[in-house]
Amino acid sequence: MSKLNVYRASAGSGKTYRLTEEYLRLLFKSNLSYKNILAVTFTHKATDEMKTRIIEALYKLSNVEKFNNDVDYYNEFKKEFNLSDKAIKQKSSLILARILHDYSRFSVGTIDSFFQKVIRAFVREIGLQYGFNVELDIDKVLSTAVDNLILDIDNDNDLKKWLLEFINDKIKDGNSWRIYDDIFKLSKSEIFKEDFQLLGNELANKLSNRNFLKKYLSEINNIKKKFENDLQEIGEKGLKFINDNGLTVEDFSHGKTSFANHFRKLSIKKDFNKSEFRKQGFVPGKRVLDCQDFLEKWYSSSSTKKEEITAVYNLGLNKLLVEAVQYYYSNKDKYYTAKEIYQQFYTLGILADVSKKINEYCKENNIFLISNSAVLLNKIIDGSDTPFIYEKIGNYYKHFMIDEFQDTSRLQWNNFKPLIDNSLANNNTSLVVGDVKQSIYRWRNGDWKLLSQQINKDFHNQGIDDSKPLKTNWRSKKNIIDFNNSFFNYAANFLQNVYNQNVNDAEIDENYKTQIANAYKDVFQNTPNTKQGGYINVSFFENTKENKFDNNIEEALPKVIEQLQDNNYQLNDISILVRTSKEAEKISNFLLKYKNEHLNTKYKYDVISNESLYLKNSFIVRFILLILKYFVNSEDNINNANIVYQYNQYISNNEFDNDKFNNIFLEIGEKHQEVFSKFLPHEFSQNINKLKHLTLYELVENIINIFKLNNFDAEISFLQAFQNIVFNFVKSDSSDISLFLRWWDEFGIKETIKSSDEQKAIRILTIHKSKGLQFKAVIIPYCNWAIDNDSKHSKNIWCKPNSEPFNLLDLVPVKYSQKLTDTIFYKDYFNEKLQAYVDNINLLYVAFTRAENALFAFAPLNSNKKKEVKNMGDLALEVINNKLIKNFSQEHPNLEDYWNDETKIFSMGSISSIKAETNKKGTNDFCFNKYLSNTDKNRLRLKFHSNEFFSEVNIDSKSHINKGTIMHKIFEYIYTEKDIETAVNKVYFEGKIDDKEKQEISTQIKQLFKDEKIKKWFSPEWTIKNETDILLSDGNVRRPDRVLIAGSEAIVIDYKFVNEEKPEYITQVSNYVNYLLKMGYENVKGYIWYVNQNKVLEV
Repeated sequence: MSKLNVYRASAGSGKTYRLTEEYLRLLFKSNLSYKNILAVTFTHKATDEMKTRIIEALYKLSNVEKFNNDVDYYNEFKKEFNLSDKAIKQKSSLILARILHDYSRFSVGTIDSFFQKVIRAFVREIGLQYGFNVELDIDKVLSTAVDNLILDIDNDNDLKKWLLEFINDKIKDGNSWRIYDDIFKLSKSEIFKEDFQLLGNELANKLSNRNFLKKYLSEINNIKKKFENDLQEIGEKGLKFINDNGLTVEDFSHGKTSFANHFRKLSIKKDFNKSEFRKQGFVPGKRVLDCQDFLEKWYSSSSTKKEEITAVYNLGLNKLLVEAVQYYYSNKDKYYTAKEIYQQFYTLGILADVSKKINEYCKENNIFLISNSAVLLNKIIDGSDTPFIYEKIGNYYKHFMIDEFQDTSRLQWNNFKPLIDNSLANNNTSLVVGDVKQSIYRWRNGDWKLLSQQINKDFHNQGIDDSKPLKTNWRSKKNIIDFNNSFFNYAANFLQNVYNQNVNDAEIDENYKTQIANAYKDVFQNTPNTKQGGYINVSFFENTKENKFDNNIEEALPKVIEQLQDNNYQLNDISILVRTSKEAEKISNFLLKYKNEHLNTKYKYDVISNESLYLKNSFIVRFILLILKYFVNSEDNINNANIVYQYNQYISNNEFDNDKFNNIFLEIGEKHQEVFSKFLPHEFSQNINKLKHLTLYELVENIINIFKLNNFDAEISFLQAFQNIVFNFVKSDSSDISLFLRWWDEFGIKETIKSSDEQKAIRILTIHKSKGLQFKAVIIPYCNWAIDNDSKHSKNIWCKPNSEPFNLLDLVPVKYSQKLTDTIFYKDYFNEKLQAYVDNINLLYVAFTRAENALFAFAPLNSNKKKEVKNMGDLALEVINNKLIKNFSQEHPNLEDYWNDETKIFSMGSISSIKAETNKKGTNDFCFNKYLSNTDKNRLRLKFHSNEFFSEVNIDSKSHINKGTIMHKIFEYIYTEKDIETAVNKVYFEGKIDDKEKQEISTQIKQLFKDEKIKKWFSPEWTIKNETDILLSDGNVRRPDRVLIAGSEAIVIDYKFVNEEKPEYITQVSNYVNYLLKMGYENVKGYIWYVNQNKVLEV
């Protein structure tokens, strides 16, 4: 039996190099072993890098003389496998040829792609239909599910109640609320957590059972009410006791704030849910606790009512006080648990309903969500013969390699664990590579504890070989390595102490008190002799009303960029790392503004970021969207005026002052076509009716050509990306402009163009996106994120109740806050706090270790009076300016030696000039300065007879056809009369009708339902089948519009939205009647309903 190889690879330690070496080693042992090796990582970029490294290494080994015999792995493999120069070249060449000619068996890929491959082999077992589509766009599916949920509000009182609770909670937190956006965000953040995805069938059934949920909620509420009522009753008794004996609360020691005031506060009929009540003394204070069984503390030495107080003490008030305190402490855990569950219970109801809608949508559309792959595979593997599973997909893997293991989720690991176990049992090689310090993807279910603890437990019997730590940092220069060694060694231990002080005497696992420190126990790295030098600058700024932190950043940042350029750094050598996208946008906008204000300087400030590459920021794209909106609603005068203004101001460069625009805005109301003719190209204004009937993609092509939008060189990449998006939307969804515009508002605004890493601009990245990258110079302008979860954003954690009656549900969501320390979930709270601390120090580690030559960071000075460490800036200041570090780290520099207390700047090393690099790959930049776009006239097209419907002479006909199709769809959604509004809203939300049409159609349908015959057809007394297939004996399918069934009686109705009555309509319905008679219904009637005339024809 083999041991599992575990490589713990700190930042810059040559992890990919080592993975490639191990892969090649297996290939050299057996030429065909590539078929039996599965190597997985977590991004397509990492996959491409590893594949390239392997292929490139084999190519170099087989052509070693071309590289002057200086090829990686050459000497090691030559010695290890006892091969001659000729033999190693031949072997490498043979392996390379076999991989290239059998590339599909070269199994290096993402973990999700592997899971999908397995799932496709188990379609029947999973319950999917053949030909299912893997959906990568989770947002799209979730959006549809939320739409469908909102449409159900009118018919679902429980859902309505949960949504109102949800809104109230938002308002209590001082947040604005937008019901769709908030449900979408909540669902996206919670539904795809593994805790929620792994709900067992029993729990899932409970969540879908409204009666059970109401009963559970009632029990929770009863616990709350009993606790509150009992304490209130004790308070009232205490006050009565005092008053009946001729005393007042003020007569006791400390007057109004005496212990007796506790009875008054308990007696007040206040909502115990409200935080202000707790502040008023709901919890027994120190004075109350001290006065139990201690008469002398009940009165002051100068009291004139000692005798009365002594009497009331002995008569039972002391006993009542003790009872109040004991009752509180005996029941508080149960009460606060009920309170926390109750406050978030609406979340559980909403998520259960959204999850149900997602499943319904996926089933209806034969879609498989990529996010479900690990869950489904877990169900397949659980208890099965693992090797059989992989034989079924045509691969029998013997060796497994998992990269970035710290980002693996527990569920993914449970899927891989039996495979690796089987591999080791057969004496094969498997390995995992990871670094706890770089685990920053917990929000994607990554679990660093797998690497730090679980893997040792899982392979205790087989054994772990982790004797090959990668201890040398090949990325950064010596000063940066030494700084990070000292900084994070002390920072991790300091943060551990902060955590332990928070935990105090709570009963938690003892290893929690060492886990942060243990995560960084291997932080020390060695430096290659060739990597001397390096510069670190950490500047601390005031953050006051008079001297804001942001203002200090804006003053310091350009100076750093200029300093780097003075030392020969190119813009693409520099990266600015931020915590959030909002920070990236802020920095990007600032530097753009700064650049425009300093055009005559020798320095450059060009930046590139996801924010600067958003399609929504392109004025060309925004203009096309304005035109598309016009074709949806030509009566939107603001949009129409904006079209005229944007075209003349930015595209045709006509002078357009505010007065001129105001005049246009005033006259555009009733005369927008006249204004268009005057200020827009005639090719547009004269052909509006024709353009209306083009497909979405053709319309965009025509807009580009008419307005000459392809003449703007700087916008070509945006234009091309936008057309690709339109093309893909039409291909997968619809050519409906309304639907596209709605999709754009929800998802399209997030689209960006892809940029080259070689572009001459400063890269602005979030720390998450920088992982795996390196830059000559790194600037971190906002080194101030919290060490705990951000209190500004509420966070739910999923807990397993372990006591009655709470454990009637196996899993409940509660809001992360210190209040949980008074509940049965206190261990979950401290676990989440630990995870948050590790997440946030890891983010700092990843950011600091991206730098090769120079590292700059800006942080705010600690402004809280107690000097508590609340954010990363506080932590950095504590580490850098702490005298204890001298005794703490003897092998590395004392950071305090580089601290200037006057300037509040840490500066280590010196920034040195770097050599300009030539283009190693020998590639040349090429910029498209002409973008060709063809109109429909110049495109090859197929001619269909259906085009006749869209000719100029048939405009009215097309309108009728469209309205008929929409009405048909609405009636498909109407089962009974109460569904009218919901059905019309559904079509409205799908973007098929506008506000005006929605009102007209709703009124028209309600008018039709005044007819008693029609009203009866939509009565709930029937079993109703809308658009339901009838399978014929010859295999064909027929689908009547509506079938009503009651016992042996059946009625079939076919809707017609045309004025002309045709014989074939009668034949069609007659056939439906005959089909139903053959199905066993004795009394069958058929009707044709000409809806426009409200005429009913019995067949």
